[in-house]
Amino acid sequence: MCKKLFAALCLALCIVLALTGCSGGSGKEETTTATPASIDVDLTSLSSTMVYSEVYNMMTKPETYVGKIIKMKGPLSILNASDTGLTYYSIIISDATACCQQGMEFVWEGHDAADYPPQGTEVTVTGEFQTYYEGETMYCHLISNDVEFV
Repeated sequence: MCKKLFAALCLALCIVLALTGCSGGSGKEETTTATPASIDVDLTSLSSTMVYSEVYNMMTKPETYVGKIIKMKGPLSILNASDTGLTYYSIIISDATACCQQGMEFVWEGHDAADYPPQGTEVTVTGEFQTYYEGETMYCHLISNDVEFV
């Protein structure tokens, strides 16, 4: 029972972190098509501990990452916000023990809900790190033209 409660709490934390506001950044959004040579932060080549730490840094110091090309991989999480009717897509990043998770939201430009794979599918996303506002709250996400899944 305790493990199920802990897993549920971790999942809730993941969703909250995926949608948690960030501080700093310009709020300006521009789209960039990434090529392997232009990737600034390749999270797919780091250990799980380093990936988790780097994503934590992105959430707490987004001004350092705005405009950088980020590549990351993980299971797809889909959140349908009933209050706004919006759907959010993110990649779930776990630490080395898989007890703590963070989510990084992404937008796949030019695609709609039918183009996304089912929740839980392993996805690799390369995109530009940006901040945006919903109301007065700032959030972080990747703007991507490069989404791969099996």
